[in-house]
Amino acid sequence: MRIFVAVVDAGGFSRAARALSVPKSFVSRKVALLEEHLGVRLLNRTTRSLSLTDAGREFHEQAARVVASAEEAERTVTGMRETPSGLLRITAPVEFGIEYLGPVATGFMARYPEVRLDLALTDRTVDLVEEGVDLAIRATSLADSSLIARPLGKARFILVASPKYLAARGVPKRPSDLTAHDAIVYGTVTAKPTWILENKGRKVRVPIKPRQTSTVLALAREAALAGLGIAFLPSFLCVAEIRRKSLVPILERFLPAERAIHVVYPARRHLAAKTRAFLDYLREKMTPPPWEMW
Repeated sequence: MRIFVAVVDAGGFSRAARALSVPKSFVSRKVALLEEHLGVRLLNRTTRSLSLTDAGREFHEQAARVVASAEEAERTVTGMRETPSGLLRITAPVEFGIEYLGPVATGFMARYPEVRLDLALTDRTVDLVEEGVDLAIRATSLADSSLIARPLGKARFILVASPKYLAARGVPKRPSDLTAHDAIVYGTVTAKPTWILENKGRKVRVPIKPRQTSTVLALAREAALAGLGIAFLPSFLCVAEIRRKSLVPILERFLPAERAIHVVYPARRHLAAKTRAFLDYLREKMTPPPWEMW
């Protein structure tokens, strides 16, 4: 399996043989034996090109994961650890990164002085391999099956308002009550603004009256704290305010489903000590997830 993965990743038998420091004939024979064992053709070969069959594409995706896991297990068991050093590139959503990744990064660099960090905070989905990024923190569905994902916790959007606002305007008892309230909206201005709530799998669309619209979640939080209306915020962004009771959750029975937060990295990349060290440090500092402790 390792040889087959090397052939596919290198784009040919000769380059794979050089990468593995073995004869080309050895590589070719091992792939042929693998195809014979599986009873299917994995590669289409010509004198000038090499391509995967449908069966080969499916097998490569699974085999690459097995090889990566086996190599990581071997490194762990044999204790092959070099000193974490060099540049580590990390990307995360803007609001999550500001709230949680900054303090983690500071502590990590203090522990590992030979590591330099490049933190790219962006809400777009970064192609880790294409852009040379080592790790990403994502709070969206993981469509790319070639990535290894480690769960960090779960978050959900929640409705919150300040005690001052609720005392003046009343506490909504049902989703339809929101139409009579001022809304602090994250996003862009639309002709018919709505919030989508959920109860026992049933989604409810509620028309809202925006008092403020912003493309920055932190500004929506500040507006809610100032008593300007009800905001729809991710739990990781307002858990501290909820603990201090400066923001109060409302309509908790009608919240959208939780969304998993993962740290992801390329499956076929040979993990460097700096990457392993950061994964371990992140787990240490985010267990339990600080935004789930209320």
